[in-house]
Amino acid sequence: MLGTLGEIVFETSAEKLLTFRDLSRTGEARVEEHAVIGRKPVIEYIGPALDKVSLVVRLDVAHGVVPRDEIKRLRDSLNAGEILPLTIGGEFYGDWIITQITEGNHRVDNRGNVLIAEVTISLTEVAE
Repeated sequence: MLGTLGEIVFETSAEKLLTFRDLSRTGEARVEEHAVIGRKPVIEYIGPALDKVSLVVRLDVAHGVVPRDEIKRLRDSLNAGEILPLTIGGEFYGDWIITQITEGNHRVDNRGNVLIAEVTISLTEVAE
């Protein structure tokens, strides 16, 4: 097991290959600018912003994954506003909510079945 996002298990085995690539995590500071006459604005640090994570998942029937089923599961989680724990390599990254799903690179057979799809998942941290 490489990691999990809620009930989705990222794994490599003889029966199933479900992994991700291009994992990125962004953190920011929240600041306010206060105007000062005749000078540059003054910056006030408010606190940390919510982190964001993005990753790309390849869904391929040849690797034991049914793309339509996995996409439906992700969309259901997005639409329900489900809070999902994220663990990668045994490290707990915290709780997250899916804020965007972008589907691309669909390959379909002659009956319209999706054989391969790539899904970019955007997550936003859920603060304690």
